[in-house]
Amino acid sequence: VKLLNIAGWQIGGNGEKWDYIHDAKTSGLETWFAARQSIKGATQIKIEVYGNAGSYGQYINCSVYAFERAAQTLTERLKTGGESNAKLWLQGQDAVFSNCYPPTPWIKDKVENDDRIPVVMPPPLPGNAPAWLMYDREYQTAAAFFYAEKFDRARSVFLAIANNKQSPWQPLGNYLAARSLIRKAMLFYTPGPRDENINNVSREYLVAKAARLKTRDDLLSTARAELLVASKTYPPAKELIGYVDAQLRPYEYMQQLGATLAVSKIGTENLQQLVDYFLLLDKTDGDKMMQAADPMTAWIGLMQTQLNKYDYSGDPRKIDDLRKSSMQLARKRLQANKNEIAWLLPILTHAEGNELSDDERKAVLAVPETSPAYQALQYQLARIVIAEKRLNDADVLVTQMLARHQSGMSRANHNRWLALKVITAKTETEFLQALPRVYADAPSVPIPNEAASSQTATPTFDVDYAQHIYRDFALADLKALLANKHINAQFNNPYLKGVMWARAVILGDFKTADELTDALIPGRATTQHLYARFKSAQTEEEKRLAAMLILVNTPELGLEVSEGLSEAQCATYRKNACIPQPLNFMRPEAYAAAQEEQKKLRKLSIEAFITPILLTWASQNPSDPEAPKALHFYIAGRRSETKNTRAAFQLLHKQYPSSVWTVKTKYYY
Repeated sequence: VKLLNIAGWQIGGNGEKWDYIHDAKTSGLETWFAARQSIKGATQIKIEVYGNAGSYGQYINCSVYAFERAAQTLTERLKTGGESNAKLWLQGQDAVFSNCYPPTPWIKDKVENDDRIPVVMPPPLPGNAPAWLMYDREYQTAAAFFYAEKFDRARSVFLAIANNKQSPWQPLGNYLAARSLIRKAMLFYTPGPRDENINNVSREYLVAKAARLKTRDDLLSTARAELLVASKTYPPAKELIGYVDAQLRPYEYMQQLGATLAVSKIGTENLQQLVDYFLLLDKTDGDKMMQAADPMTAWIGLMQTQLNKYDYSGDPRKIDDLRKSSMQLARKRLQANKNEIAWLLPILTHAEGNELSDDERKAVLAVPETSPAYQALQYQLARIVIAEKRLNDADVLVTQMLARHQSGMSRANHNRWLALKVITAKTETEFLQALPRVYADAPSVPIPNEAASSQTATPTFDVDYAQHIYRDFALADLKALLANKHINAQFNNPYLKGVMWARAVILGDFKTADELTDALIPGRATTQHLYARFKSAQTEEEKRLAAMLILVNTPELGLEVSEGLSEAQCATYRKNACIPQPLNFMRPEAYAAAQEEQKKLRKLSIEAFITPILLTWASQNPSDPEAPKALHFYIAGRRSETKNTRAAFQLLHKQYPSSVWTVKTKYYY
């Protein structure tokens, strides 16, 4: 992990270098500008490091390595060649870097040997210039052509340098000549984003695109052959071969890297191979990954099937077919490699209830606790047993894992096991104890080694809190739950009581609403009098009116009603997510009551409750100061509902023309 220098979703810390072209220190310009100051009379210059890649794209033309190498060379030339010659050298190098940003930056479609892009050439040297300066000027000439995108001319000069044994740049000649071919291929003949986004293109366009790709591949193939020869005397050339292979045959090269890395110890010497492998994985179709001959690539593809589901546009049948085909491929791999525990992981990851064979269950149970796959396999097995509605059996697995292996779990894994325990808990108290979680700040680090701040962090709740508390408990059972002595402060929160209060008034349970009202008042000074009005109301009609005023003035109060998952969502997440299943400790009749209450709440929305009461009451009570205020907030929060908001707007402006709330309400849409 340290070697990869992961920054968010990127590798190599690139996430921290998003402003590369504007950061003089990161781009190397700071180093180069500092070196230039060693020459007396050197004027300040401006250099842009990027070029135009066509179709309004950009690429780094002059890299940090170019500026660092130039700074080093200038220091050496000043030391050994004297200031006057170093000044001549600097004039040439300034000309070279003038080409980093071609003066016609926004050419839509780049073409080779474009005359619209001129070259700033190093000035001629005096006849008495020393030999080393002449050799350097030849190298600078080639570099100027290269940065100005005149790759044929750059290559010609680099090859001449390669054939000149007297030149100090001779070892670089063939390598840079090959690089000229690569840059030419990638810049002029590689289709860009614009090409990929064109639909319904003509046959002529496709023929032209195919011709471009063939030219690109021919250039890259020639460059690869030259790099292979150059690598015998110049080792960096070998590293560039991998880049070429990634362009010429990405699928094959990805598998080649996978086979190599699977049996290698990762270090600085092969870090680039690992980075290349990850990048190629990200660009490879999931189906191709699963079918790969290389075991590691195939295993990753099978484990990522969940991600690949999005390739199927949410079609439930296609998604389920993908899941089943993944299991089938994993089973074939397991049969061919019976001693490889790894192939059990994709099988269990994608299995639903009652889809594991007896042999597969036995194989999972036989995996030793010392295996790196042990925790993951046990987790998936427990999940599958839950899907089979054998909650007591699943609870045995979950309880044993938490008791015996919690200290070796990462924070993230511990949270996942707690989410299973919430479902399998045999008592209400166990259920409540499993709900709080601590954020997984470092998911790859075992719990004992996580930061002290994480150890003392205040527990919070994950998505399953809302899924179970709001979906699986009827109002009456939520009231009973609050009486449990194991309720912690995080669970027993004002928001939950606000949800319960809103449900109570919508369902007409004003007794329960009265019991909860005092808990909603703290922190609501501007509406405190409305809660007092609700508490003092004597009739159901008065209660409904007071409740309406609270709801329209307090939009954060919601019902938190479960809408359920669509067929596509069920397939995308898991089929079992759509199978109603009560928590293990919950009585079936209590769960049934909760589901029935959910149906009622989906029909009896807050909007349906507020609208008729507000419009009727406001029209009949012009002297109540709460009426214009309520109309204002009603309109402000519902601008898309033009029918009702227009009626409220007209009533507000007709009946309360001088109210400050009317002045604030200029539109109803």
